[in-house]
Amino acid sequence: MYVDTTSYFNAMKTGTSTTEASSELGKDAFLTLFVAQLENQDPLNPLENTEMVAQLAQFSSLEQLTNISESLETVLSAVAGLQHVGATSYIGKDVLAGGDSIALADGKATEVTYVIPLDATNVYAHIYDADGNLVGSIEIGDVEQGEHDFTWDGKDATGKACSDGTYYVAFTGTDADGDYLSISTMVEGRVTGVSTSGGSIILSLADGRSVALSNVYEVRNPTTSGTDDTDTTGDSGDSGDDSGDAA
Repeated sequence: MYVDTTSYFNAMKTGTSTTEASSELGKDAFLTLFVAQLENQDPLNPLENTEMVAQLAQFSSLEQLTNISESLETVLSAVAGLQHVGATSYIGKDVLAGGDSIALADGKATEVTYVIPLDATNVYAHIYDADGNLVGSIEIGDVEQGEHDFTWDGKDATGKACSDGTYYVAFTGTDADGDYLSISTMVEGRVTGVSTSGGSIILSLADGRSVALSNVYEVRNPTTSGTDDTDTTGDSGDSGDDSGDAA
């Protein structure tokens, strides 16, 4: 009887085995097979020492790789958990992130920022619905290099008001040579929640849109203009008192 340990190693890697070996019982199964091989080897053609050492080294390497793989999975799982917990600190803050979504509510659309890499001509904004259907194209014209804001009027190509919901925008334009430019877009909104999708951390925005955490460029605390107004009023009151004293 001869037991082929090389086939056993291959079975461990693929998860199948003709001897019903299991990777979960790798060490015990290997030792059983190895001892059986020694006991049943051909006396006229015994297993050489170099071959036995090679098989033992192969098993040792495989066992170490398995342990490393399991450790990495544990580390990655822990890191993902920490990232998710850390992302909760974004809740309540305003973020600027790469994205192309537009939220339309009560006929008003959220603003989108687009970036022109070079001075462009024939710039258009193309609006799509959630199913990818073209709603309409808005001609913008000539645009200089840099960041620019765009706000859709919420109407389709016929001038009809569109239903509330999430839409998407793509910009096209050409350079001085007539070649199409790559125009990126960014969206802004206040974070209200955090979730995970396909291994990525997703930030939910107050207007119903969502952006990937990996696409966030900037995080800001919400502005509090009310405080500034109060301070200004107080200063005006002080000025009034001074005028009265002077009179």
